[in-house]
Amino acid sequence: MARSNLLDRVLSGSGKVVLSGALDEEAIGWERWLRLMGPGTFTAPFAKHQRHYWDWFWSVLMRRKRGEFIPLEEWVYLATWARGTGKSSSVEWATIAEGAILGAGFVLYISVNQELSDGHLMAIRSRLESSETAKFYPHMANPKVGRYGQRFGWRQDTLITESGWAIASFGLDTGLRGGKYLDQRPSLIVLDDIDELHDTPAAVNKRIEVMSRSIFPSGTANTVVLGAQNLIHRHSAFNQIVTGRVDLLQDRVQSEVVPAIRNLKIEQVDGRNLITEGEAIWPEGLTLEDAQKALSKSGLEAFMAEYQHDFAASLEGLILPEFDPHVHVITWSEFFQVYKLRVIPEHWQKEVGLDWGSTGLSAHPTAVSFIATSAEDSAIPGLTFLYAGLTFDEGVIADQVAEAIIEVTGRDPEDYSRAAIGNYRRWTMSHEAKSERDTFRRQYGLPFQPCRAERRGGISMLRHFMKVDYKLYHPFKPGRKGACYHYWIVDDKHLAEAKKQGFRPDGVREPHDAGLHRWREEIIDWRWRPQDVGAAGLVQEVPVAYRDDAMASLRYLAAYWFPPVEPLSKFESKERLLPSGVRFANMPTEPTARAEFEFARWIHECRLQKRNEMLKDRK
Repeated sequence: MARSNLLDRVLSGSGKVVLSGALDEEAIGWERWLRLMGPGTFTAPFAKHQRHYWDWFWSVLMRRKRGEFIPLEEWVYLATWARGTGKSSSVEWATIAEGAILGAGFVLYISVNQELSDGHLMAIRSRLESSETAKFYPHMANPKVGRYGQRFGWRQDTLITESGWAIASFGLDTGLRGGKYLDQRPSLIVLDDIDELHDTPAAVNKRIEVMSRSIFPSGTANTVVLGAQNLIHRHSAFNQIVTGRVDLLQDRVQSEVVPAIRNLKIEQVDGRNLITEGEAIWPEGLTLEDAQKALSKSGLEAFMAEYQHDFAASLEGLILPEFDPHVHVITWSEFFQVYKLRVIPEHWQKEVGLDWGSTGLSAHPTAVSFIATSAEDSAIPGLTFLYAGLTFDEGVIADQVAEAIIEVTGRDPEDYSRAAIGNYRRWTMSHEAKSERDTFRRQYGLPFQPCRAERRGGISMLRHFMKVDYKLYHPFKPGRKGACYHYWIVDDKHLAEAKKQGFRPDGVREPHDAGLHRWREEIIDWRWRPQDVGAAGLVQEVPVAYRDDAMASLRYLAAYWFPPVEPLSKFESKERLLPSGVRFANMPTEPTARAEFEFARWIHECRLQKRNEMLKDRK
């Protein structure tokens, strides 16, 4: 019997005899293979995101089978899919495909806890024990048997098949020791459901540490890593990997962020949240009706996070709910349109706030905020601007921070005089960092003072400055409504997406946190710590002391109401009282016209002097 004829009989369901190895996987492709192996799972058409994933996995699998070269970035795939879009089923079947087609390997299946990981393993076991697996890949359907008939590894947390292919489940709450099966390192590491909704910062950090120091080092250069997760919350481990907040799995294939519903619109009708518009990304798996049921059961905030990767559905608990990036964040080009400069003018009053941290960007970095207030002689006086920011990773010393601050302020590093500081009127930093403060003052002439404001200090002031009046037109964005007293200035190229501090192509460290990345990241999730009930009742609300360093450096300055407006000089005040036609800025150069100008100015100055004398006599 020809191989192709046998294959056709298998795929059509006819024929009673099927030999192991009868499937030409490369010829039939992943879609026919999946429908053949999992007829109860793969009944619906595949969505775009699922095709992208399986195209990648099948290509890598076939090249592994043939022993061909695979580029570095193709060894890792991160699938950022919403709940209900086929995430776990796709990942579980990928593990089976490896064992079935390669006939060997060792898979680590990682979840947030052992119980959840064991659940995925049991789903894989039921598929291995199916009639389809026994028909086409009997070496996968049967457990490994020892010399004396004992069964190996057909347990709750480990499966070892007759061919020697093995899969083990691990919970990130238990960690990993060694990570080897017999003499094999993992050929495939799966990350599936590695986050929980109510994770604490400490739990997330521990999870990231387990992955970076135990899970990933257990593999080899030829280990495939497959991650699949809905983002759950802003500080979840998977979200930090995807957004680059932690430097894990940097070389990878990244799926698009797949929500359950595109163009979603939700309205409140009679107190209920109702989906009024939207298109299901995979209607065969999750319909609009299914999404509505999930919304009604779980509530808006949980639904938006789990199904839409949207963490801004609720402002509950936010310290600065007034923040609107479309209003508060402006570019230097927009600043230039009003003030005709791309830098902060020298005579504007300025301040520097610093929050000292020593555990790095993933926890508590050192952050520095630079604030300025537009002077009375400017186009729009009295506005405050966060115009620069600095962040520093762990291991930084006070000298490095001081040198970067001096670079931003433009001060001569050899001139430690008070005059060299210019209009930087206030220098405030963490009160507990006394040794660093002494270094700033004695070695670099930076007059930092400890901030004595309590943990809520400055928050009320920030809310005042950031309150948006949507009836007024934006002063920097023509045609847009929304105005306030406080704006953040970023480089034009970093408006859409803030850029982390790093190194330029020439190897020189960028001194600025370009685009105010850390500030824009922290403010949207800066929240009050949940209140505890004690013997005396509810304890006072305080901010969560996690990823609040940039905001703390800003809060230290707001506690003192930011810089005051630089007043007009006597000459400028006098000019303001004169008609514009006789002000020195409008003096003509032609001699005759200039003489007429000077005479007219003298007349108005006399009138102004007489007016001032009359006002003085009345007093």
